Amino acid sequence: MECAELIGIASNNVAEYSGLVAGLEAVRALDPEATVLVKMDSKLVVEQMSGRWKIKHPDMRTLAMKARDVLPYENVEYQWIPRAENSRADALLNMVLDSRTI
Repeated sequence: MECAELIGIASNNVAEYSGLVAGLEAVRALDPEATVLVKMDSKLVVEQMSGRWKIKHPDMRTLAMKARDVLPYENVEYQWIPRAENSRADALLNMVLDSRTI
């Protein structure tokens, strides 16, 4: 399953967390008890969501808590991958950005 949407003007970190929340919500809609391996090229989000790095920014903390509330914590694992291995996500982003109207 793939999904993409515009979120407006936002920082890269807000966009990454928003994408995480949307992805987890899409999984929950299919199976609320699913076990999920989240692969992201955002080292920051992976480390923060794995509990290895503190979340200092209040906006990021709010989004992280929202992501944690989507599925049971023990059902979600996070793995960092190099950006080169995440080209499909970049392609989806470009497709959405190219389709917007100004």
